[in-house]
Amino acid sequence: MLRQPAARLLARCLSLQPISSGAPAAAGQVVAAAAAAAAATQAQAAAAPARAQQQQRRALSSSSDWQAEVDLINEKFAEAREEIEMARDDAETVYFNESAELARNVVGEVLERWGGLLASLPDEEAAKLQRSMGLKIEQLKAELKELDELHA
Repeated sequence: MLRQPAARLLARCLSLQPISSGAPAAAGQVVAAAAAAAAATQAQAAAAPARAQQQQRRALSSSSDWQAEVDLINEKFAEAREEIEMARDDAETVYFNESAELARNVVGEVLERWGGLLASLPDEEAAKLQRSMGLKIEQLKAELKELDELHA
């Protein structure tokens, strides 16, 4: 889908209205101008996500915002471990499915936040964080897998 400026240019070109205040452009020039405008618009749209990610990485690496996210992940990690433990206690009861679902949701939130944080940090910072917290996250995944196998 074309963005608004490219769509206007294309409409102007198709109706053979002059692009500038001079005489009407030849049909070949109009088509070439429209194609160039569309290509430029698509290139800008394709570069936008990469630019946004770079800006987010710079913002997180230049401040301590990522430390607040790490703290939140640690809190959610503790909550997830508690939920898994409660679900284990409910293993042979009618409450197990509800407890296990709650544990899965909290673990999913931890994993989502963890992945988002790693993706938003510069590679060097992400590697440091992976070394310091990666085993905890893997432990959480293993405990959830064990919980799923408990009632399988």
